[in-house]
Amino acid sequence: MPMVIVRREGLLQALARRNLSQAKFARQLACSAGYLSDLLQGRYQPSAEFRARMLATLNADPQFAALPAVGWDDLFQNTTEPGEPEKEPGMATQIRIFDTTLRDGEQSPGASMNIEEKMEVARQLARLGVDIIEAGFPISSQRDFEAVYAIASEVEGPTIAGLCRAGEADIRRAAEAVAPAKSGRIHTFIATSDIHMEYKLRKTRDEVLKMAVNAVTLAKSLCPDVEFSAEDATRSDVNFLCEIVEAVIAAGAGTINIPDTVGYTTPDEFGALIATIRSRVPNSDKAIFSVHCHNDLGLAAANSLCAVYAGARIVDATINGVGDRAGNTPLEQIAMLLHLKGIKTGIRLDKLKAVSDLVERATGVKRAALHPVTGDPRIIFAHVSPKHRPCPQAFAAFDPAL
Repeated sequence: MPMVIVRREGLLQALARRNLSQAKFARQLACSAGYLSDLLQGRYQPSAEFRARMLATLNADPQFAALPAVGWDDLFQNTTEPGEPEKEPGMATQIRIFDTTLRDGEQSPGASMNIEEKMEVARQLARLGVDIIEAGFPISSQRDFEAVYAIASEVEGPTIAGLCRAGEADIRRAAEAVAPAKSGRIHTFIATSDIHMEYKLRKTRDEVLKMAVNAVTLAKSLCPDVEFSAEDATRSDVNFLCEIVEAVIAAGAGTINIPDTVGYTTPDEFGALIATIRSRVPNSDKAIFSVHCHNDLGLAAANSLCAVYAGARIVDATINGVGDRAGNTPLEQIAMLLHLKGIKTGIRLDKLKAVSDLVERATGVKRAALHPVTGDPRIIFAHVSPKHRPCPQAFAAFDPAL
């Protein structure tokens, strides 16, 4: 597959002529030194926007005016086969929203909901316009199985998904739970990072690869819609990640989820990872790519947006960002962000506040007053400065009436 990589020697020479260290250049690019090092090793494909930024940073500073300009061919190598056009990451015109409030959201301490509360939240999510509802983790408890089964039986519109590990008992339980849905999905996962494989799974890469393929094969025999997630993808070796993605697509996974499980990555890094996987995996065009970002560093929405720019077509999110540790991508934030950037979703923005209030009551997890989009309107839409009052819309990202 076509790919653009950094010419290591070309970049190092350009930095040396400018007396720039890799660390300083990374700071100027607003990326991590580790990411720049990965680019030099050819692990990632830099996006078109990032390539332009690299060239501008090396050429625009007046102090470098006496030096020869650095050109595209000096820094980058197109690995496209002769006669084959370069494949840039393609951005979808409409993004689907995968809501996991009822599954990952319940991992917030004290956020457990009963079946009646889950049913009401699911109904409101359907009215909100989400495309997929991950209703729970069926094998985790009888209560969770019953909740997923009830939602699959009664909630119409969205696809209803059940989460399961890459094991036969998990997969069969998930299949049973989503069976009543008009559109059901089995969402199976296994960890792919070395730290998870060694300390949590105690498995080798070959064993994990085999488990992933077997899981998808079984799931596909039970349900036509199968999603595979590579847990801790952003800390995984990209070569192994590409290998396992290719294998599970061949086994029947129609959706590939790339999670930032511990909220570890940054927007540039995450966008580049999505672009790299899509470029390197030969059968990537046979699957839809989705992303699942955690908010440990406050970057979940930004990371999700950059993944969309790199070709992801589904974004996982939760209402109010509820979820494990610091939570997930807040649905209300990514929906508004995509809207403002001209990217369509099926989300009804006028219903966000009501659903946000419902989830706050059902989970008992309080929203911050300053929570973007659905926080206290007396605060987030207020204008204290006298200079703002004559024209409030000049100091607002969006119309509060949305």
